[in-house]
Amino acid sequence: VPALATELQFAQRLREHLEERQLLDRRYRLQEVPGGRVALPVLEEKLDQLRLPQEMPCRLIRIQDPVPSRAARRRTPAQKLRDELQRLLGESWSEELERDVPHAWQRHGDLVLLSEDSFRAAPWEKLGPALWETVASALGAQRLARRGRVLPDGMRSPSVTLLLGQDGWVEHVDNGIRYTFDVTKCMFSPGNITEKLRVASLPCSREVLVDLYAG
Repeated sequence: VPALATELQFAQRLREHLEERQLLDRRYRLQEVPGGRVALPVLEEKLDQLRLPQEMPCRLIRIQDPVPSRAARRRTPAQKLRDELQRLLGESWSEELERDVPHAWQRHGDLVLLSEDSFRAAPWEKLGPALWETVASALGAQRLARRGRVLPDGMRSPSVTLLLGQDGWVEHVDNGIRYTFDVTKCMFSPGNITEKLRVASLPCSREVLVDLYAG
């Protein structure tokens, strides 16, 4: 993380200077660095706007292990996703795009399954892979997929598009039952809790259970 390192006596003035110009990266705390100096994190995407104030001696460094601020630790996953996307788009961010950001999703291991109505606005397409990498990072996932409408083929086949990653195979643990399936070919319902609890209580150690659902 880029940061400006200055002497302790100038830290507060430098912080106010960065806040006025919206250059301070509030996701991370100020940190002490060697030499008795204080490092103030700055926004990477705004480095080209950074002008070192001559009245406050400081220099640009990089913090290898930044400490999240209290505000950053309190953020919900949905807030973190919105904030990271806003940082990615910068001045292109709009209320229309904010409405297009999902507030809920399904998580299957390291894969997050997004709703079918998320990220449909045209400006998202211009971001390419950077969009999905940002979303995955914000949600703590390695892979992303998006649901589509169930196909009217008599078998209610799912229509899922893989957005990031090589395959859709996931492992999902629910009430002690481990499910392994391909999200692009199989649907998973988090409901029917009573039946899942009943199956989970069966004495079936070293046995293989097969769900022969044929809806």
